[in-house]
Amino acid sequence: MEDLYQYILKGEIYGNHLLAWGVAVVGALVVYAGLLFVRSTLVRRFDPQGNITHNLPSRIIGTVARATQQFFVVALAIGAIDYALLLPARV
Repeated sequence: MEDLYQYILKGEIYGNHLLAWGVAVVGALVVYAGLLFVRSTLVRRFDPQGNITHNLPSRIIGTVARATQQFFVVALAIGAIDYALLLPARV
């Protein structure tokens, strides 16, 4: 048990402290939730099938927001938090 406690206090993964990884995970979850909120708001506001609108930009925004897949939102959240960690160079 003492080894685990010491590892949590002093452990590093890919050159980043475990607390930095924890902050990155929490930050990614916050960004993910924010992106889902924005997506759902755009879908409700600019839904091309819910209300007929003749405004082309509104229809495009609604269609793109509705077609956005979950893995794309996850990739954006991870990409936004990628800058918080000092990851090793890609080979």
